Amino acid sequence: MRDYYNRENTVISVIIPTYNRETKLLMSVESVLSQTYQDIEIIIVDDGSTDHTQDAVRSLKDSRIRYIRHPRNLGACKARNTGILNANGEYVAFHDSDDVWHADKLEEELKALLASDADVVFCRMNNIVAWQTVGTTPLHCTEGFLKPGSSVYGIGTQTLIGKAEVFRENPFDERLPRFQDLELLIRLSEKYKLYCCNLPLVDYHFDGSMSATSGNPVKLLTACKILHEKYPDLCRKHGETCYSIAGRLLFESYRRELNKNQRNEMRRLAVLMDPSMKTIVKFLLINFGLFPLVLNRRLGKSRAES
Repeated sequence: MRDYYNRENTVISVIIPTYNRETKLLMSVESVLSQTYQDIEIIIVDDGSTDHTQDAVRSLKDSRIRYIRHPRNLGACKARNTGILNANGEYVAFHDSDDVWHADKLEEELKALLASDADVVFCRMNNIVAWQTVGTTPLHCTEGFLKPGSSVYGIGTQTLIGKAEVFRENPFDERLPRFQDLELLIRLSEKYKLYCCNLPLVDYHFDGSMSATSGNPVKLLTACKILHEKYPDLCRKHGETCYSIAGRLLFESYRRELNKNQRNEMRRLAVLMDPSMKTIVKFLLINFGLFPLVLNRRLGKSRAES
């Protein structure tokens, strides 16, 4: 095993895509600049912002920051791929422009990566709503290597660090409006050694609005259709991941923003992606109008226990 403390001048390239987040970006970048591990370069990829993002970046007087601007909005995946192509570090880490890293995030993950000889390391993250921690994800992962076929659902892009060549050879799929991290991790888990650092080292801020990519049900539907077309046998190789995706489709099919056709399409797609008995039972409960009652009962029980 390699010794982290004997490594010198190991540069980590931190890639931060951003779009119209001038008010949140500085908090995100400051959490990287204040890391206990300081051999870093920060590549901020401005994906065609129309606010004062460029001025916000210029206010940060640190030679480790590099600013790249897309002339128009091309999407988060394209922005991350631009960052990968411009990274000079031996390792690459990803961050989101509205989230916060704990001060020892890079140090803990780099130690785990070098000690285990993994290709990619991820950590857990705290889910933050209105500045309150409402949970930690992913719950199913424990310290150690990710086993073949294990679920990659819930592992966030902002938790990843890995060898630069891994991401150069496996860029983000730029067609996906959501689940970009999940799709990438499906590919990586089949080719590389992924290691879980079982510490919550990232604060993931979520407002649940339609404007947020991570909370947009229409983008979820589009992403899952692409996943199903790209990986028609996904359930056979990644059953646990598909079960979680199907659950998300069924849950979000109740969102008010969707019309009847979109709801039905999401529910049918859930069964196509995961034809397990559990998902089929949920689908039938929905058709008979019983699923909302089950959800409300479970939510009530959870509140009573908390």
